[in-house]
This record gives sequence, structure tokens and C-alpha cells, in this order.
Amino acid sequence: MLEDVTDEPAWVVWEAVQSMYEQVETELGRRLGSGSQLSCTDYKVLAALSSRPDGRMRLFELVDALGWEKSRVSHQVSRMTERGLLDKTRCPNDRRGAHVGPTARARAAMAEAEPAYIDAVQALLGETLTHTQLAALHDAARAVLAGIAEPDPVGSQRCPRPLPSPGADELRLRRCSSTRSGRRRRRSRTWQRTAAATPPGSSPSWAAR
Repeated sequence: MLEDVTDEPAWVVWEAVQSMYEQVETELGRRLGSGSQLSCTDYKVLAALSSRPDGRMRLFELVDALGWEKSRVSHQVSRMTERGLLDKTRCPNDRRGAHVGPTARARAAMAEAEPAYIDAVQALLGETLTHTQLAALHDAARAVLAGIAEPDPVGSQRCPRPLPSPGADELRLRRCSSTRSGRRRRRSRTWQRTAAATPPGSSPSWAAR
């Protein structure tokens, strides 16, 4: 059970986690790219496929396994197929469907990249965080994922938590948001007045910009 030891609002924590993830993934990609022909995204796709005994999945199964948008998975599979890392075979019980699986080239690349990937993660996380911090990070990630996966009971309402007093960063974000909203409202009123004054059949001046 994690102790509530931070006074930061959830969005501040999320921004820190997101920044950490993006920078760690960038560094992983750099280290993988220097010693293998796989990107971080390639590695994730091949790791997901390797969870199956035969290493093959339908596209919708790969979407579920990766948790990505279907369009992103489709584009990634197409790119990896063009590079000779994936191949497609017809489903025996569905002539319209296809299974996606790694080629021999991809298996060799994965065998080469996996030790480097594990070593890089260990260097970036395992050697930076204490055992307690690593366990807390793991517990927090699992709790969030479990909360997303578990639907709310029908008709239930969650009690909102009181919001903390806004800090300087939050106040600055609110002022910026308010300024942008004011500009959008002024532009909207200008467009409405221009449209009302434009004779039928002609285009308002802002439409030609």
C-alpha cells in the first residue's frame, strides 16, 4: 500500500511521469539503434508477438496487446513488413483475415536487441531508483492500470477530492488558458460580424486568408 506523501496535484505528477517515460523511451531507442536494427517501437511489437507460442497474432489482437490505436498499429505493421521484419499469412478459418508474425530476420534482430534493452532499462531505472522506489513505481503503475480496466458500477458516483490551492505554475497556466479563450471569443465575434455584412454569393475577407 502506497503512502500519500505528496501534496502535488495529480496533473503535476502525471506530467512528471509522462516526461520520464518519453525521455527514457528516447534513450532506449538511442541505445537500441546503436547496436541493432530495431527501434523501440519495433521492439515493442516483436515483444508482444513473442507472448504467443507461435509468435503470430491477428491485427486486432496486436492492438489489444499493445494498447495502441488501430491506425498506429496498422502503420507500424506495414512499415515493419516493408523492412522485412514481419510477414502476413492468411487465417485458416477466416479468408478475409491475416496473421502477423516475425520473420527470421526479426527473430535474429530480437535476439541481439533483447540483452541490450534489458541492460539499458536496468541502467536507466534499476541503477537510478532504490529498491523501494522501484517497487513503489511498479505498484503505482499497476494501480492506475487496474483502475482504468475496471469499469465504474452503473449509477455509481465517485466523490471528488478537494483541489489543492493553486501554485504559481497552475495560476500561470490558468492565465494563459484565459487569454487564449478571450482571443478565440474575439475572433469568433469578428467572423460573425464579417459574415453578417457579406452579401449573399460572395466570400468574406477572412475566408480568403
